[in-house]
Amino acid sequence: MDPRTPLLTFLFEHTHRPYAWFKRRDPWNLSPADLQAFPVGSLGHALGHYLEAKGFTLMPKLESHDLAHLLTDTPTDVPGEIALQFLLFGNGKRSAYLLGVLAMGAVLYPELWSTWMRAFRKGRALTRFWDLPFRELLVEPVSAVRPTRCYPGVAVRQASWASSILNTFEAVRHATFSSCSSVKSSSLSSLR
Repeated sequence: MDPRTPLLTFLFEHTHRPYAWFKRRDPWNLSPADLQAFPVGSLGHALGHYLEAKGFTLMPKLESHDLAHLLTDTPTDVPGEIALQFLLFGNGKRSAYLLGVLAMGAVLYPELWSTWMRAFRKGRALTRFWDLPFRELLVEPVSAVRPTRCYPGVAVRQASWASSILNTFEAVRHATFSSCSSVKSSSLSSLR
């Protein structure tokens, strides 16, 4: 087993609860069975089935995390979790926790830099979704909530700031790992 996986799993298991404590929202208190009781085709129903299939339950105050995986088809393994954070960063989300995950991903998985950049670009290309009021949208059809690709130039992003951060990550990654031989070379916007 790759030693990075248990390390990052340990870090996640010991940091997500303190991170949730700072969130200023109430937990949903919904089980996968509760979610499956939502109308067929709704976001809530799809989330309930997704959680059941993965063997997950919602993390209190962090419920939108699993929705982001569902809506963007991002895997839930360790590299997938990091890719999701790069995608959310590209979509406009900013938090200290997210920046920490980006840094850890860049340092611990330099061989996946192209994966991180694809996720970032995907997030930039999607309609802004990371801050939608998902609890209120659980009754809506998945197709109405799923982010769609924007046409270039349509969505206003903080591209210059985001690009400067990613360029810094790229410079650090290049300076740190370039000589290592072991390294493998919207209708919903009004709801915000």
